[in-house]
Amino acid sequence: MVVFGPGGASLRARSDLTLATTDGGLDHTMKFERIEGGAGNAQPALRLEVLIAAYLTGIAQATTDMAVEYAKQREQFGQPIGAFQAIKHSCADMATRASAADTQTLFAATVFGAGMDDAVEAAAARVLAKRAAFENAKANIQTHGGMGFTAECDAHLFLKRAMVMDMLGSDARMRRAALTA
Repeated sequence: MVVFGPGGASLRARSDLTLATTDGGLDHTMKFERIEGGAGNAQPALRLEVLIAAYLTGIAQATTDMAVEYAKQREQFGQPIGAFQAIKHSCADMATRASAADTQTLFAATVFGAGMDDAVEAAAARVLAKRAAFENAKANIQTHGGMGFTAECDAHLFLKRAMVMDMLGSDARMRRAALTA
């Protein structure tokens, strides 16, 4: 589990924690729990940064897939909206952002897996993945039109999840410091 405390965030085994009341989540698929006795001395972890980047990259790819599929099905003026140049360009941009985030996140995970403590690669992965997740989630909502904001369509959930994931782990100042060092 990802545990948040005054000192930052860390990864802990669920069996090592005593969980208290369950709070409502952002949506029906996300759940937050309180830990009895506090989180202890949690510290930002490189592994956590890479995992958050991977989650954000997943959001970027899922929103790309969702927008492309909708563009194939939704018809306007007697043809699928994916035939329109603006939608094609938007989907191509989404795929490019998702691919860049995926490549950098995979590289950061490989570096971490090889035992190297390289905060620069993790920070770069977080920056690219955050941008891809936010921009792709917004483009997905735009592709879906007015329906993208409604509860009947899950497009808005991806933007909300990206916002939550962006708040976890290190803050933007730490990532900037790692990249400019």
